[in-house]
Amino acid sequence: VYVARALVYQGIYYSHAGQYQKAKKLLEKGLQAYEDTYGKNHIATGWIIENLGKTYFLEGNIDKAESLFLEALD
Repeated sequence: VYVARALVYQGIYYSHAGQYQKAKKLLEKGLQAYEDTYGKNHIATGWIIENLGKTYFLEGNIDKAESLFLEALD
């Protein structure tokens, strides 16, 4: 989980830096690890999905961002 957390934080960094492709790749890897460890309904998993949604939003992919935001709320 510590490695997954590091991937997520690095993904958030890349998202803020405007490097969306790198950010998405790292966030998706971290998300998969969190889902495997904690399940889809864990608060940390939702937080990662939210950050992935923010990355898509910043990239301009509003439809994908909305889908992820709704998934994070579920």
